[in-house]
Amino acid sequence: MARMRPPPGISQNMLARNLDVPVARINDIVHARSGIAADTALRLAACLSTTAEMWLSLRARYDVKVIARPVGAEIKRSAGSLRDRAA
Repeated sequence: MARMRPPPGISQNMLARNLDVPVARINDIVHARSGIAADTALRLAACLSTTAEMWLSLRARYDVKVIARPVGAEIKRSAGSLRDRAA
């Protein structure tokens, strides 16, 4: 989810009005400057016939992917594995 975009033919303004949220919130989500809160996920799900869990899962996967790029290998090294320590 590099960027969330409204469905074709639906502007950010139209989506924001339909969701009853500020346009800035949709713009920030579209440009990956802001996460999707549970409230927004519920609104998107109702508006786009999806589930809130889908929106939250997409955002969580995106967040992990972004964080893993610069620090993923270091975290693996420093955190280690409990399996290795238990042996």
